[in-house]
Amino acid sequence: MTQQASSGVFSANFPSAEGFLALAKEQILAHSLLVLSCVLYFSVALAVTMKLGIPFGFSAWPYLEMIFFFMVPLTFMASLIGVFFYMALVKKPKHLTRAFIAFYRPFIFEPKRWAKALPAIAIMMLGFMAFTEMKSVIPLLNPYGWDVAFMELDRLLHFGQDPWRLLQPLFGSAAPTLVLNFIYNLWFFVMFGFWLASGWSKNDNGWERQFLLSFIWCWIIGGTILAVIFSSMGPAFYDLVNAPSNPFAAQMNFLNSINENHEVLALGTQDLLRDGYLNPTNGGLSGISAMPSMHNATSTIFMLAAYRIHKGFGHVMLAFLICIIIGSVHLAWHYAVDAYAGIIIAVVVWKLSGAALRWQDKCLASSSAT
Repeated sequence: MTQQASSGVFSANFPSAEGFLALAKEQILAHSLLVLSCVLYFSVALAVTMKLGIPFGFSAWPYLEMIFFFMVPLTFMASLIGVFFYMALVKKPKHLTRAFIAFYRPFIFEPKRWAKALPAIAIMMLGFMAFTEMKSVIPLLNPYGWDVAFMELDRLLHFGQDPWRLLQPLFGSAAPTLVLNFIYNLWFFVMFGFWLASGWSKNDNGWERQFLLSFIWCWIIGGTILAVIFSSMGPAFYDLVNAPSNPFAAQMNFLNSINENHEVLALGTQDLLRDGYLNPTNGGLSGISAMPSMHNATSTIFMLAAYRIHKGFGHVMLAFLICIIIGSVHLAWHYAVDAYAGIIIAVVVWKLSGAALRWQDKCLASSSAT
């Protein structure tokens, strides 16, 4: 009897294969521009790596392994914990466990969510693979040559000083450095949180499709096209630049002094990327690029999407963006101008993606009418 009831629940919620494919097709059409962008991006990356004689996926695999075996499970666990405590401390339902199960049940049993999520996330993974592959070949397409110029531009814009020195009075000790480092690494979980939320929401509430399209366009325009044109490594790798002196040696000495007693995770990642650049056949993490800052560009997209969801959430993500800006400079990942450029690119892309989606929907509506 129980087995029959359980079977009835599943059959009532899940449509036939044909019905599910129809739902998926509807969602793929709604993401037409995203699909087109990712497929073209992936195709270009594949063609470029083949031209260079590099096996496709060689650079992407370490990142994909980290995503599926570490980032996604931790993001899901964080979601469970966050929702549970939110309900327990804010909502305070009479039956907490029942309310918790009721919250997650639609994410599992509503076919439209799966039909919406699977195509969107799968196509984003194509874009992610293209980005990681293209990032690793930047110096092969255009050798790093802009670091000195960006260092000098930083000084021109910041009263003749390196921006990291201006931050030292507030952040030049262990505690704020470690906090910034934690928030900077939190970016990965925020990114996957937005990915999953935009894919698994039941309906398009006005931000989901724009977020995904803006995100991939930031990668294409900022993380690949402009990154190749303005090929640069960043302060942490300035010792590898062909320059007469290294103005960031003192900054790296400061960060290493903190790392002696408290692990600064940024330094370990920088060492892995350095090793990947100097030893490109080791199969480890690779891909160094400073201009523009994708951490700052995508964090701007997070903020813009958050304001569309709720004003208070937007304020939280604005604070997150400010921390990412400061952390990107303080932890020697970026020149300040990298951050400024990333933010400008993100705002422009957000506006363009909104207009593009309105045009796409108008075209789809006209096509269905005829």
